[in-house]
Amino acid sequence: MRTFKIIVSTFIAFGYVAAISGGFAQAQVHGSFNRTTNSYIEVTGKVLQRPGGATDFAVAEDPITEQPLLTSTDIMNLGGGTGVEARAGWQNRRGGNMELRTSLGNVQNNKSNITSPSGAQVESPLFPQRVDSVGYDYTSNYFSIELCRRCNIQPGCTWFCGPRFISLKEEFNFSTETDAGFFIARSNNQFTTSNSLIGGQIGLEISKPACQNLYWTGFFRTGIYGNPIVAKRKATQGGLDQLTIKNTKEIGSFVGECGLTLSYQIVPKVCAAFVGYEATWIDGIALAPTQALSIGEPNIVTNNTVFWHAINFGFEFDF
Repeated sequence: MRTFKIIVSTFIAFGYVAAISGGFAQAQVHGSFNRTTNSYIEVTGKVLQRPGGATDFAVAEDPITEQPLLTSTDIMNLGGGTGVEARAGWQNRRGGNMELRTSLGNVQNNKSNITSPSGAQVESPLFPQRVDSVGYDYTSNYFSIELCRRCNIQPGCTWFCGPRFISLKEEFNFSTETDAGFFIARSNNQFTTSNSLIGGQIGLEISKPACQNLYWTGFFRTGIYGNPIVAKRKATQGGLDQLTIKNTKEIGSFVGECGLTLSYQIVPKVCAAFVGYEATWIDGIALAPTQALSIGEPNIVTNNTVFWHAINFGFEFDF
């Protein structure tokens, strides 16, 4: 519900900007959907949504009623988050159009003090003994930077390609509490994964006018990457480290992106406001909770596909 409200507010804000700028913009000539300069800066805010995709099974349950208190879907469904993106374009010495794009985002899901309604202790396949309550904290951080060579093949149609680096780091903590009478026994299992995707991508961008000073832009990007992965597990009992394990693995990963943006030229050929939608998926990646939920698997689990989408909004400046 919170994410939905943010999305609605974004569209309302964009409409407000368009409305207050309408009187000035109507006096201008029809805005071009082609860039009239080789230098530009674009700043974007993002409202992220990352749904879960894991097989649904009980991670914690009531041993008497066998009611699931926490499932793998509850953990993997990260819900909403925020992100930012910046793009800058210029012309190199040989007359080629270049673009530098960087983005980052964060999504988080946590819940504490999950107890049994029947009053019994909580049972979990992740721990050998029953406990009074369990909790978890799952955080995922994304960072990307790329350098692209852009080539306009016809009006409103641009191909681009270039190297790209993507980092996806995650941390999953699964904790327990048990009242032992004289003290509260606490334990925590921390799982972290670090994916470092290095490779190249190619994409296509199409821009067309919709009406006076309004135009839309659609795009897709796809790339193949080498992905060296580092996964760690640290077990803590009573505040003392009991176990630390580190594994590494190298695999190939695929990344795809697509989106659609609607832009309004506040000052034609100078400044535009935009709002749009974007979807991203990565195939072949290590996720922190998967390492914990794949009980009995000694190796890093990488057969995961991550998907998230975003509502984008921001401003573009040509100079």
